[in-house]
Amino acid sequence: MLNLPIKHLGVLPYSDTLENMLHHIQEGKACELWLLEHLPVYTKGKRSLPEHFRHTNNIPVIPTDRGGQVTYHGPGQLVIYPLLKLTSWGLSPIQLVDLLEISTVQALAKLGITSNGNPEARGVYIAQQKVGSIGLKIKSGYAYHGMAININMDLTPFDAIVPCGDAQMQMTTIKQHSPEHQRFKTIWLDIFLANLFAKRYN
Repeated sequence: MLNLPIKHLGVLPYSDTLENMLHHIQEGKACELWLLEHLPVYTKGKRSLPEHFRHTNNIPVIPTDRGGQVTYHGPGQLVIYPLLKLTSWGLSPIQLVDLLEISTVQALAKLGITSNGNPEARGVYIAQQKVGSIGLKIKSGYAYHGMAININMDLTPFDAIVPCGDAQMQMTTIKQHSPEHQRFKTIWLDIFLANLFAKRYN
C-alpha cells in the first residue's frame, strides 16, 4: 500500500519552496503532501501577461513554470503542494485537479458553505467569488505546484493584479462565510486523503 507523508511546513518564502520542490522531483524522492503558507508574493504562471498587473507595490513578483496566470500568496492562505508521481496513484493531471476541487467543495460543505468548481476556469468558488486557485505542473511524471485556498487572509494585494487573468474576478475567504474557518485545514486534509486513497485502491 502506498504511503503519503504529510509535511506541515509553516510559513515559507516562495522561492525556497519552489527550489525544494524541484530538488524533490529531480532526486526522485517518495511522494509527499506539503501544507504551508507563503510570505507575501505574486507568482506568474506561464500564461501571465503584463496587463495582468494593475499597479506595482512592494510585494515581490516571481515567474514560475506552473500553469495559469498571476496570483497572490500570503499568510492566512493554505497552500497545498501534492508532490505525487501520478502513475503510482492511477491519476491523470486533470483527475488530480478534479480531486483537489472536489475535496475543497466537500470540506467547505462541512462548514455549511455551498461552493462549486468551474470546468471553464478551474478552482473553487463561493457565490461566484474565488476561494481556491489551482495551478499544476507535471515533470518527470510528478505533479508539483498545487492549490491555494484563502482561509483568513488580507485580500488587498489582489487589487494590484488581475487574478487568474479574469478582470471580473472577485476573491473571497472562508472566514467571510464561516466562523469555523480555523477547522478547514484539518477537515480538508482528512477528505483529500480519503478521496485520494479511494481513487487509488477502488
